[in-house]
Amino acid sequence: MRTMLLVCLLALAACRPAGLEPPVATDEPTPELTAIRVIVDWIIPGDEDLLAVADAIFLGEVTALSPTTFNQDSGAYYDGAMALHTVTFRVIEPIVDDVGLGPEVTLTVSAGSPADNGSVAVESGSVRHYQINVAHELAVGDEIVVVAGGREFVWLEGGTREVLSFADSPMWSYFARDELGNYSRRDSALPAMTYEALRAYLHEWWAANHETTPERVCLDLTLDAAVAGDADVLAQTEAAFLGEVTAISPTHFNQDSGQYYGGAEAIHTVTFRVIEPLVDEIGLGPEVSLTSLAGSPVDKGHVELEGADIDCYDVTVSHQFAVGQEMVVLARRSEIAWREGGTREVLAFAAWPTDAYFSDGSGQYRRNNSELPGMTLAELSEYIQEWRAGP
Repeated sequence: MRTMLLVCLLALAACRPAGLEPPVATDEPTPELTAIRVIVDWIIPGDEDLLAVADAIFLGEVTALSPTTFNQDSGAYYDGAMALHTVTFRVIEPIVDDVGLGPEVTLTVSAGSPADNGSVAVESGSVRHYQINVAHELAVGDEIVVVAGGREFVWLEGGTREVLSFADSPMWSYFARDELGNYSRRDSALPAMTYEALRAYLHEWWAANHETTPERVCLDLTLDAAVAGDADVLAQTEAAFLGEVTAISPTHFNQDSGQYYGGAEAIHTVTFRVIEPLVDEIGLGPEVSLTSLAGSPVDKGHVELEGADIDCYDVTVSHQFAVGQEMVVLARRSEIAWREGGTREVLAFAAWPTDAYFSDGSGQYRRNNSELPGMTLAELSEYIQEWRAGP
């Protein structure tokens, strides 16, 4: 049984350090321009695991590769977007078909395209460059045996989009022809074989196994954020407050029910009693809840699933806060893509949660990975207010 399906690494570039002095004059502090790099590591599927999740297998020729786009109708980048691209094939011969293949089929892939090496220039906003590794090395004219499967991707305009994709990790979801004319799959236990032999094998396997229930798997998602500088965090901060953690939700997902679905994003909330606002551009009440796009320490980011195509979901925990803990929290408004439609406005940490708070140690407040010295609450409050106001 496969225990992991996908591992991702997310890095947000930090831009400049800050000292105690407020930055040089600007009418209004603005975030530094940043770049985002996403690395997707694909777990290699075994032969039977791959075929068990297939909905169609065909001999096809690549006729087009789209550039890297994102999961909304316009294809433009937005905060929290998922990178996509498409691969279009001329179907030379269907081998097995549960989807109704036509003469041409387009697969949608959630990773970078070799057409642009996963590199996207962003025209507006604080993020101006997005880089993601490519999912495969296919080129127009390649003739391969494709193993395809149905998928759902969350969509900014609402709900999910049903697509046909590679049945598993893209580079391991096709059989390529070698210089001798034989077909083989990367890291497969199967020997290279002629097209006729491969077609016969796939027909035989499909007939013997297709009606059986495929082994279910767990999805393991790892998120790791680069250290954010003092100026970067403060530039994003719209509210800073001394607060006490009163509740932490378990890990759930970005739809009204909170349940897992294909392509879901893991989230959880941290609720604070606001003891003292230091900076407030959003109208803090006596209690606020911040949403984090990561796993909760309550369940260590582990979710057992029923009725889904995987058995469980594991995601990186974004902090180790506990109920009763006091800290100075740096927060900002944000948006999360929501399955029922569009986005949901939430209050979020101004950076990765472990970099978005100051903890009290013997009356001196300090932030992780900060160049700032320890300060009393009054000094910290004055510094943040001066930074936000500008000289």
